[in-house]
Amino acid sequence: VVRDCLIQGWNNVGGYAGALTNAKLCAYENIYVAEDVTIIANNQAAGGIIGSGDNVAVTNCAVGANITAFTNAGGIIGEVRLWNEEITAQVNNCYYKGRVTALGDYAGGVIGKVLDAGMVRLTDKNLNNVLVAADMRSGGESISLWANSPLRFLRKGRSKFFVRTTTELSTSRRASPR
Repeated sequence: VVRDCLIQGWNNVGGYAGALTNAKLCAYENIYVAEDVTIIANNQAAGGIIGSGDNVAVTNCAVGANITAFTNAGGIIGEVRLWNEEITAQVNNCYYKGRVTALGDYAGGVIGKVLDAGMVRLTDKNLNNVLVAADMRSGGESISLWANSPLRFLRKGRSKFFVRTTTELSTSRRASPR
């Protein structure tokens, strides 16, 4: 149980863990982050349980904290790095109720942003029994009740980003080329 505190840092700030990368599957179970907790990443990746991670499983957890980051703010996980098919992220039997704010871009009720995943399909295998009651705010356009995932297409040295979320299965929004 995490209660009555401010958790703040520059990058990868979580209510329970900051950054979890290059590890075997890290499982987090039965964690409660209370409503009187505030989590802030001054730059990127703030999450109710984990700031940033790959190969993570979050099960039987509840978060009521208010979460803020410049980019990649998520109710359960700020950002997930899925570099290849062997790396997974799972959120099962979890609940988020609070406010998620991305001052720049990528606010998600469950996951703020899924990085380098190609076409991400959120299914019962990686999101199961998840309840989200969130006040979502973003300075940019990328807000999703579940997760934001940019898909990069390379053409003649330029990248274009298309954003697809589970709440917009049949539509895509095109962001400016970078």
